[in-house]
Amino acid sequence: MSSNVPYYVTATVTAAGVLGSVYCAYRLYRQEKPVKLPEKWEQVGVLTEINVYPIKSCGRIMLETVECTNMGLRDGWLRDRVLMVVDDKDNFITARGFPELLAVQPTIRNSVLTLEHPNMEKLNVNLAEVVALQKPKKAIVWGDPVPVYDCGWEVSEWFSR
Repeated sequence: MSSNVPYYVTATVTAAGVLGSVYCAYRLYRQEKPVKLPEKWEQVGVLTEINVYPIKSCGRIMLETVECTNMGLRDGWLRDRVLMVVDDKDNFITARGFPELLAVQPTIRNSVLTLEHPNMEKLNVNLAEVVALQKPKKAIVWGDPVPVYDCGWEVSEWFSR
């Protein structure tokens, strides 16, 4: 039985299929390959401070110890840049556009985030309650949608002042 498809089309499709299969196999191999840690470690520096910035563009929290995870630094509920301020269109904002954010000093104890600013009253937010009571929504970070939790009207009003 003869085919009306020229041999070079068949060869091209076959080659593309083989190359695609090889590429997929390579990607699977690279993903499942365990990370081999060095047997001998070499000191490259000394930490004098460990700082995390739980709210993007806001103040830092200094830590004595911290856990290093695949997602970054962590100390219980405290993670680096895990919180952000968004505008009314759910786009994140930074100190580049709103320099007053730099004066916001967060602290966290257990799951309670406390926000302080020199010209405002303190505000406490229980992050465990926010996560338990809210469904994630989408915010836009550098053009990409990311899942976020809304900390509520009171927090929104506080940052709006």
